[in-house]
Amino acid sequence: MGSAFTVNVDLYDGSTRMGRVLRRDPELDAALVQLEGGAVEIAGLPLCHTNAVRVGESVIAIGNPLSLSNSVTQGIVSGFRVDGDRRLIQTDTAINPGNSGGPLMNRQGAVIGIVTEKIASKGIEGLGFALPIDQVLHRLKVEVVNRDRATSDDCGNPIATF
Repeated sequence: MGSAFTVNVDLYDGSTRMGRVLRRDPELDAALVQLEGGAVEIAGLPLCHTNAVRVGESVIAIGNPLSLSNSVTQGIVSGFRVDGDRRLIQTDTAINPGNSGGPLMNRQGAVIGIVTEKIASKGIEGLGFALPIDQVLHRLKVEVVNRDRATSDDCGNPIATF
């Protein structure tokens, strides 16, 4: 995305829409994008506070690894790490080029993070990372609504709606 003001957004149905970059955080490699070109019906995903995520919890990642559109892979939360000023969710979910920027979701379908990277070297597999969704929202200065609806007992409820 770099410093672009507009980006192409590929939707699940195979269509492409133009998107306008509203906010970006180059350090997180994350942006808030608004779809352009008229109304489009897209179901939003609920979001989950990081403090409700537990090590060992089942997760799935959706992305386009190696240009294989809308691929789903599963794993667990392996741990939590800190890299400079970034908190990270560690997962053994298969992460590959093309997954970056896609959601990491819990078994209720709530987004817990945005897939960001994997560590790959000889003899190392299953070491992927996601930025916690609440950290991304905070850094992009996204106003969160319905914050009180998400609890550690039920993270299928939204903490934000767009």
